Amino acid sequence: MPPSPPYIPANLTGGPQERIDRIVIHGTVKPGTYCGAAKDLGAYFRDLQEPSDSEGRWASCHYGVDPCETYQYVYDHTIAYHAPPNDGSIGVELCDPQSGPDARWDDEQHQAMLDRAAELVRQLCRAYDIPMVWLYPDDLTAGGRGITDHENVGLAWGQTSHIDPGWSTSRSDDFIRRVLTEESDVSYDDAARAVRDVLTEKTHQSRVPGSDVTFSLTDSILDTNRFAYDLFSADGSGAMSTEQLRQVVRDEVANGLGAGYEQAADAIALRVGQRIVGGGSDES
Repeated sequence: MPPSPPYIPANLTGGPQERIDRIVIHGTVKPGTYCGAAKDLGAYFRDLQEPSDSEGRWASCHYGVDPCETYQYVYDHTIAYHAPPNDGSIGVELCDPQSGPDARWDDEQHQAMLDRAAELVRQLCRAYDIPMVWLYPDDLTAGGRGITDHENVGLAWGQTSHIDPGWSTSRSDDFIRRVLTEESDVSYDDAARAVRDVLTEKTHQSRVPGSDVTFSLTDSILDTNRFAYDLFSADGSGAMSTEQLRQVVRDEVANGLGAGYEQAADAIALRVGQRIVGGGSDES
């Protein structure tokens, strides 16, 4: 399920967005890093009239995060004006002054904010099946899906000159580790059980997320005991993260179903991950 933090409606928003492919990290400049900053940012977006600044730009964002709270300002499937081209993206503002030494990101307030932002991004990735990977400009222009920042969006499409949040590669790597770190490990038995449960649902049908397309599993894939346990034969640790599990399931199902079933494999892998994370089946 998508996250559901307190909501302050932004005044300036675009139309609907059908797909969500990337999560874009920002730094606010104003307000700075303090408890209550995300609420103050919401009041700014709520009261903003067009044009948003002296250059005639509009501004809004989907979420804001400070050390203590997370707020939502624009619903996920509505375009916000945060990092053009905006369609297909969710913007997350970190309440940071965008000034001072890089070491500020290591202080207690910033560390708390980064942990809170990582939890939000993790929930969004789960909800919209977005890979928990960092995207660079070439990845973006190639149609990659994942997590990035305002600077990379500008370098990719040339529609903004912003460079926030101003992270080095080590900072973005650290953020991805935070997003992934709290992925609970999945035991061998629990993973195998989830795979079997999904592959033996009563209808033997699943729906591709976000569409009305359904597919049936072939008889070879429904040899579930063998499939589920063969899946983990190469894993010596006895456990993997939910994200790793989904990737393995996706690859194995795609191989078993054959060419042309990539969407089906993606959907099955998503359902297995949801079953592990949610502790039960999701609705078709």
